[in-house]
Amino acid sequence: MSDIRKRVGAKGITYQVRHPNKATKSGYAYATFSTLKEAREYVESGKARQGNGVINYSIRTVPQAIEKWLEICEKCGGSGYLDGGIS
Repeated sequence: MSDIRKRVGAKGITYQVRHPNKATKSGYAYATFSTLKEAREYVESGKARQGNGVINYSIRTVPQAIEKWLEICEKCGGSGYLDGGIS
């Protein structure tokens, strides 16, 4: 769920949109706008929900995906986690 935060700084008042993003370490991504109207349009357009995952374009076929999964299993074990257990 996205939220809009009002920020007051050296550039004056800005509006920050915080939205979930799995590709970032914190789990959230941010976008900054100069008006509340722009921030609302960004959230309502669905752009805040796009790009939440990481896509690997080098894998194009099922055999390539299977090979990648087997490499992960060799490194990490069958669970797919680096520590070998469920996190």
